[in-house]
Amino acid sequence: MFENQKGRQESRTVFLCGISNIAMAMVSLVLLLALASSASFADDASQRFDIPAGDLQSALLNFSQAVDLQLLYPADITAGLTTQGVQGEHSPEEALRRLLAGTGLDYRLTSENSVTLQRIAVPQENAPLALNAITVTGDLLGGTTDGLIVRRSAGTALFGDSDVRDLPFAINIVGEHEIRNRQATTFVGALAADPSISSVFGADDGHIFEALQVRGFPVSNMIYDGSLIEAYYTSRKLETIDRIEVLRGPAAFRYGFIQPGGSVNVVSKQPTEEPFTSVTTSVTDYGRLGFHLDTGGRLGDEKKFGYRLNVAASGREVYFDDSTKERQVIGLATDYRLTPDATLYLGYEYANVEGDGGGMTGYRQIVGDTSGKLPDPIPDPTHQWLPDWDYGDATEQTVKARLKWHFLNDWALDSSFRYHRKDEEVYGGSAFGAWEPNGNHTLSNFGYIWEPETISNTTFLQGDVQTGPVKHNLTIGATYTQIEVHAQDSANSFTQNISSNYFNPVELPYIAPEWVEGNNPKTRQRGVFFSNKMHIGRWHPLIGVRWSEIKTAADNFNPETGRNDKITPMFGLTYDLTESTALFASYAQGLENGGFAPAGTTNALQNMPALETESVEVGFKSDFANGAATLDASLFRIEKTAAFADSSNTFVQNGKQIHQGLEIIAKGHFWEPLEINSGIQYIDAKFEDDPSTEGSTPINLPALRAILSVEYAFESVPGLFVSGLVDYTGERELTVPNTHKADEYVRLDLGTRYETRINNYDLIARFNVDNVTDERYWATVGWGAGTAPFAEFGAPRTFKLSLEVKY
Repeated sequence: MFENQKGRQESRTVFLCGISNIAMAMVSLVLLLALASSASFADDASQRFDIPAGDLQSALLNFSQAVDLQLLYPADITAGLTTQGVQGEHSPEEALRRLLAGTGLDYRLTSENSVTLQRIAVPQENAPLALNAITVTGDLLGGTTDGLIVRRSAGTALFGDSDVRDLPFAINIVGEHEIRNRQATTFVGALAADPSISSVFGADDGHIFEALQVRGFPVSNMIYDGSLIEAYYTSRKLETIDRIEVLRGPAAFRYGFIQPGGSVNVVSKQPTEEPFTSVTTSVTDYGRLGFHLDTGGRLGDEKKFGYRLNVAASGREVYFDDSTKERQVIGLATDYRLTPDATLYLGYEYANVEGDGGGMTGYRQIVGDTSGKLPDPIPDPTHQWLPDWDYGDATEQTVKARLKWHFLNDWALDSSFRYHRKDEEVYGGSAFGAWEPNGNHTLSNFGYIWEPETISNTTFLQGDVQTGPVKHNLTIGATYTQIEVHAQDSANSFTQNISSNYFNPVELPYIAPEWVEGNNPKTRQRGVFFSNKMHIGRWHPLIGVRWSEIKTAADNFNPETGRNDKITPMFGLTYDLTESTALFASYAQGLENGGFAPAGTTNALQNMPALETESVEVGFKSDFANGAATLDASLFRIEKTAAFADSSNTFVQNGKQIHQGLEIIAKGHFWEPLEINSGIQYIDAKFEDDPSTEGSTPINLPALRAILSVEYAFESVPGLFVSGLVDYTGERELTVPNTHKADEYVRLDLGTRYETRINNYDLIARFNVDNVTDERYWATVGWGAGTAPFAEFGAPRTFKLSLEVKY
């Protein structure tokens, strides 16, 4: 149980007076690492390498320090490139060759102990091959700008280590540098440039948890390092994240009962090869302070033990009146090299968020009137109308273990275990009743305790087999997930009903919660899967099959469900049209956990059977500028059994829900010095085959979402970057059947960053302004209790400043 945090700060801290007028001179001496050494490729003795897949600049830094060899190349040559990494015993030259495979880069030995990297030129017909490499030396390999991750997965998502260009699905990867440069505090903020991701609940830093949707389907189970956990409402611990992989469509093949739109695989930070420390302090214009320590390295003469520690805290006011939020995060990741080919990973993560004051239950939302209308114009989101005794507390703890064993050169065993527990308690005021256009509404008290525990294991074997002209990349694996929930409800919820008004609120008297036993389901999911990713010249077929089973034990509300299992296939094909462009098509069947009928319906908490899903996708993936930029496009169609509250307010599964649309994503340096990270999504979504919903569009899903995100590097002032993001979100339905809409909106974010190096310290100053025009908009809309429509405010204009020191 959590204690109600009643003390609140009475005055708002105006810490950054006139911050919008700060002119920040932001510079970076983009320097390259040149370590003098006596080693060279002449010394071809093999040594152990364990350089993970990911950002090429970081991998080259690890390689250079491991072999004590000088690397020379222009700072921009590796921007946006990723590598498949290198593991096992290799000579230095073979290891470098593997690191550069598929990057469009080559190397040449320029002296006894130095190597120059250069782009692989593509000569015109009958023209001589020109390789005019520019060598730059300095103290940092590739500077402090990491570049966008455009292709390489982390190996924990669908098919192990993979270049996602070879997979017949749309996958988007967002790296830590994007998250840091946006100064994001939410998943929605971290994924702001991805048009397929939007908020279902808790879209801004004023909440203590949030929920997402992909392609219009809510994500009720997130994936962490390849393991499924119950996290429909997830607390924020972005400081422990190395990257986020948005998996569209086929995620059910690997993880079983999951939403058909896709899911989000969160990849945690891992130990660094060399000592590394970063300290970041931050502040917002409403006085919210933050601190983050990130440090890692290896210990011992043979450097067998690696560590990565992240500690973060933030606190004080949120953007709306009379409320505060305190947050603490600890993440420890370790590894131990058992043998040259086997590594054991152990980790622990802790995140705690305590909110105090009006709205900290998370239900700070406007509920429409009986006709589904919302207030017009949109009220001021900084205004407070809920009682100051509100509180919302959430704690997440994770223990994780993983074993990776490489054997027979081309085979690997990967087994991961994860225990995850969340303790969530909220109690306070709510306004679930209908609002009138003049701001009149009814306040009530409301609370619950939600304590889910997840135990999961994913084990798979992956390797290559050659049969004549066909190379087979085989994956066979099994998954097990057990989710057990302990819940309590406030027996005196909604026992108070007081008339109030948004503009002239009435204080709701405090009544202590009386906790009673709630819904306590225990769900077990099992599955086995097999896939064969083949390479036949330019053709890359993919076939897969999965057996999945789900079973929910009896609780105090429902009897035990019968075993529900199914075999689902998956097929895909990728064709290399050119060396830089591939066409793809895929088909997949899947299953979605039916879950429970929501609170407020006549059959609330009833176990619902699993839902069958089906998806088809075709598109292309194209690389530009030697892999520094990508352009991907896909057409998709997703079909599932519809689930909704009918006209009698009973939650039913009937008819079909069909989403079909187009996505286009552009990322990287199409030309210097401009970096683009933008996308567009058009969806035509409809309910079919049920008279009560026929032809209606699902809630909270715009037909058109377009995002333009760019960053410009000033060549005349090295290290100075400016960025901007424009987000257009179209109209969204509030109710089904469709009667009223939330208006479209356009939001503008701006930022600037300055990087420099002083006395062996890298300094990075970031200044961001979110919602520059102070646009008032509904961040998310949907159903509240029962069938009443609701809408959450978008956050107002917010100034954010941070300073990072790395050494």
